[in-house]
Amino acid sequence: MVFGVAASWYLCRRRKIELLRWADAAAPSVVLGTAITRVGCLLFGCDYGKLSHAAWAIRFPKDSPAWKDHVYSMHALAPDAAWSLPVHPTQIYETLTGLALFGLLMYLRRVRRFSGEVFLGWVLGYA
Repeated sequence: MVFGVAASWYLCRRRKIELLRWADAAAPSVVLGTAITRVGCLLFGCDYGKLSHAAWAIRFPKDSPAWKDHVYSMHALAPDAAWSLPVHPTQIYETLTGLALFGLLMYLRRVRRFSGEVFLGWVLGYA
C-alpha cells in the first residue's frame, strides 16, 4: 500500500493530475476488485469465517484451507472427513458489502462536492 500510494503520488505529480481527483476515479475500481477477489477466496476455501451453526453456514471440501485448518490445527475433524466444519461465509459477506459500497461510490461520483469525496467514502466504507 505504501509503495502504491507513493507511486500514485509521483505519477500524478509528474503528469500534473490532482491526486485526489485521481483517487476519486480509482476508488470504485479498487472496491469492485476486492469484491471480485472474495469470490475467488470462496471458491478456493480461504479467508473463511468462524465456526457456525447458522442456516447459511457453509462447508468446504477436503484439502481446502478451511478443511486443513479444522483437521491439522484445530484437531476438530478426522483426516478422512470429506468436508470442513460449517463456517460463516465471510467471503460472501464481503462480496455483498463490496458491491454495495461500489454502488454507493458510483453514486457519490455523480454528486460529489469536493475532490477526494469518493476516495473518502471508500476509506470510511471499507473500514
